[in-house]
Amino acid sequence: MSKIDSDAERVFNGWLDFLLPDEMTPKELESLAKKAKLSAEALRKLKNRNRRGMSTETLIRLALCRGATASSLISSLLQVDKKSSLDQSEIEWITYGASLPAKKRKEFLDFIKYMRSTWNI
Repeated sequence: MSKIDSDAERVFNGWLDFLLPDEMTPKELESLAKKAKLSAEALRKLKNRNRRGMSTETLIRLALCRGATASSLISSLLQVDKKSSLDQSEIEWITYGASLPAKKRKEFLDFIKYMRSTWNI
């Protein structure tokens, strides 16, 4: 399994653990199903971790019924943090450079530029 597969599965399971917690009673499950206009049987299957056949619409309906708003779901998807794609070592170098005084920061940036041009890193 590739990293993207395992990451996707971890995020998906995390969402469902939040939307359908284990401690949810059958009565609460039926109430949620009615509110989300979904079948209680489908939610029981999802709660029992039979999650492969779940549609995106079902996930969105559950999120909306658990208190999320449509605009928050859209904006959270569109506001991806670009820094999260950096390696930890890159983040540490950036943090270190940002903590330097102005003159040292300029020297540090010149050093980084030199390293990148010389060793193509």
